[in-house]
This record gives sequence, C-alpha cells and structure tokens, in this order.
Amino acid sequence: MLRLINLLVYILFGILVSNAQNVDFSPELVIGNRSITYQHFIGYRFNDTWSINNISLFDTDYNGDNNNIFFY
Repeated sequence: MLRLINLLVYILFGILVSNAQNVDFSPELVIGNRSITYQHFIGYRFNDTWSINNISLFDTDYNGDNNNIFFY
C-alpha cells in the first residue's frame, strides 16, 4: 500500500513539473523622489479557463517607516 501511495505522489509531482512552463513572473521596481515601490505578478495557468494569480505590492518612504504600504 505504501508503494502505491509513493507511486501516486511521484506521478502527481511529475504532472505538476511538466506543466511548469505555464508560470508567469513579472517584477517591477519604481524608484522616485519620495519612495521606492516594488510590485510583482505571479500567474499559473492550469488550462485555457483556469488560472491562479498573485500580485504583491510594497511601497516604502525614504524618510521613515510610518507610511509603508504592503498589499498582498
């Protein structure tokens, strides 16, 4: 039974690894006169209709940490 579970885990992992080329990653860094902003987008497409997206944004002020913005 343990061998069957291991085999199923390896098959599932192989399927996920073979679709790894569908991952999109695009970072963006903006440096301005008030702050630095970093944003990245990560997307994974399962097929033509299903996808998962993640956008993270971090904005920090040069003068202090009071006005920091982190959006996840």
